[in-house]
Amino acid sequence: MAVDLTGFHLTFDDEFNTFSASPNGTGTKWETKYFWGGRQLNGASDYYLDGSVGGLGETPYSLANGALDIHAQPTTPELQAAGVTASFTTGQIDTHNSFSQEYGYFEMRAQISGSYGTNSAFWLLPESGAWPPEIDVTEVLGRDPKTDVMTNHTGSTAPSSWANNGTDLSQGYHTYGLMWTPTTMTFYLDGVAQYTTPTGADEHQPMYILATLGVGGSWAGNPSTTNFSADMKIDYIRAYSSDSAIPAVSLDHVSSPDGVDTTPYGATTADGLLTQTTPTPPATGSSLSVRVSEDAYNGDAQFIVHVDGQQIGGTYTATASHAAGQWQDIAIGGTYSTGPHTIDVQFINDAWGGTSTTDRNLYVQSVTMNGETISHGTASSTVASYPSDGSTELFGNGAVTYSATGTTTSPTPTPTPATGTLVLHVSEDAYKGNAQFTVFVDGHQIGGTQTATALHSKGQWQDITLTGPFDNGPHTIDVNFINDLYSPGKHGGDRNLYVQSVTIDGETVAATSGTNTAGPMDPNAADMLGNGTLELHSHGNSLWVS
Repeated sequence: MAVDLTGFHLTFDDEFNTFSASPNGTGTKWETKYFWGGRQLNGASDYYLDGSVGGLGETPYSLANGALDIHAQPTTPELQAAGVTASFTTGQIDTHNSFSQEYGYFEMRAQISGSYGTNSAFWLLPESGAWPPEIDVTEVLGRDPKTDVMTNHTGSTAPSSWANNGTDLSQGYHTYGLMWTPTTMTFYLDGVAQYTTPTGADEHQPMYILATLGVGGSWAGNPSTTNFSADMKIDYIRAYSSDSAIPAVSLDHVSSPDGVDTTPYGATTADGLLTQTTPTPPATGSSLSVRVSEDAYNGDAQFIVHVDGQQIGGTYTATASHAAGQWQDIAIGGTYSTGPHTIDVQFINDAWGGTSTTDRNLYVQSVTMNGETISHGTASSTVASYPSDGSTELFGNGAVTYSATGTTTSPTPTPTPATGTLVLHVSEDAYKGNAQFTVFVDGHQIGGTQTATALHSKGQWQDITLTGPFDNGPHTIDVNFINDLYSPGKHGGDRNLYVQSVTIDGETVAATSGTNTAGPMDPNAADMLGNGTLELHSHGNSLWVS
């Protein structure tokens, strides 16, 4: 950052690893409608939406890779039926009920919208509710994304405005800043001062922060509702002050979506002065990998890794689906030598939408350091549980800790497995895609994700054949339905899986003989009406070959 923050301390920070918001901002960092209750501004053709509108749960906000995405689109039929008359829905966030400040430096890092008809804005309004003043740190129109418009609206003089014409600001992340003092206001783009204007007589009062993706109007232009889509992605919003009477806050985990180090070096936080150090290169011959899986919701699970208290690398992202039985090994660099170490894997972007299927979680099965695999970690019971697959589930932001002894784990010889055959007799109700499932035998996944295509409503059934390293012994077979979908009140709006039987090495086991956590049993099959597991048992005469 080119702005000199020496003598300033951080007073507000959101890195958007999580999103704390509510319609009125009560008890949250952000409010999603204007404090006077409005969801529209100046009669524009957009409507500032959140999940509370109409009780539908539709929201323009999502998190991915450490950024908040505000999405604009044509108003859906469901929202129109709920009384939304505007042509487009979009989002705005403000700190009216959580933060305001007089003077200081304010900055947003964002990738603005390049879609015709949009106005990406970062601005300040008085906590008192008066107008003017209004400070528009940036407004960028989608029809002219190379122009950064900076305006100071004050009642003491005519509005002062200046525009920078240069880089297409919709093609990457840029910083938009304001240095506000008792005498001047200086506007910044990418840390470089663009213009300075006098502070107005009515601008000596606390102001709060707003970030808005506007749609429509005479200035931005009115887009067509056909195929319209727009996004404004915010990496962070921060504020600083040189007034020691204003308390400092801690800097949240820096997780830039484009991998840039945006740490505000030179500023002070509640944890002390931020100073930049030269990273130590990885120790020769050292290696570290983490075996992880995730429950994805509004973006993938992200984590950071510390060895002996020192962060290794940046932010890592899990993509393997735990529901589908998938795992991935993520290679980590290192600044450590051979020997005993403490490894912390820290989940940083937990999200929960109120149900078990709208929940972002991280699963850590093991870490491997210098050839030593450590399979059991310890974590706080308030954020972790321990599934039967031997992993640690982090269902809240927190860390799981592993202790390496410094000794290499000798690989266990792999015997030649037996080859067995498993046949599943299945059917489905298709809705917006086919029913999918995974299969486990004695806790080992067989194959990948399976897809049913035979339609139950037409009396169709199909056989799906899998092979695996099992013989004709007694086994536990689990069929996991993983992608249930249901739209209440919509005819045919229900995706389901039906299992009639499983045949393992010639032995047929009726589905009705097992236990089904996903729904009822009918006389001939297990009806899997929600995500869950059908567990069956074969008799045979031997165990899994290991």
